Amino acid sequence: MWELDKNVWSTWLPLDLKLRLYNACILSIFLYGSETWSLTATEEKKIDALDKWCLRRTCGIKWNDFVTNEEVRRRTNQLPLTSIMRRRLGLFDHVARLDLANDTRHALAAPTPSQWKRPPRRPRNCWLSVVSKDVGIPDAMTMAEDRMRWKKVVAAHATPQEDMLPE
Repeated sequence: MWELDKNVWSTWLPLDLKLRLYNACILSIFLYGSETWSLTATEEKKIDALDKWCLRRTCGIKWNDFVTNEEVRRRTNQLPLTSIMRRRLGLFDHVARLDLANDTRHALAAPTPSQWKRPPRRPRNCWLSVVSKDVGIPDAMTMAEDRMRWKKVVAAHATPQEDMLPE
């Protein structure tokens, strides 16, 4: 991060160019594979804190400037990383309609067997339960098998600014 501070963030480059670099170079690497993460609330807070820290560095805002997080989001027009990570709903759409014998479906969407015991200090949630919690439907797997119905559910739970995000 020091090299970026010295060569990019503290230069005369306009903010929109810095944000494009941030989205292309940092977010694309950070969010690689985020569709399959099952995070706890503590981990989500840490990820959002990292995002806010990076955006403040990008804007040149120091910790003692007393700028609120909402103001930083307004200036940069960026969504929190945890809302971007809702892309898992799109992946779940594909996984739910895979053949029952497919390894991907078994790995991501199979319910945890009742005889398995969770290791100490491990999250209590699996990927399937995180997706169900995102849409607020207990049995998301059967609903996702109907593609048109699932698209309506995902559209209802998408944040309004997600259309503006880079692909």
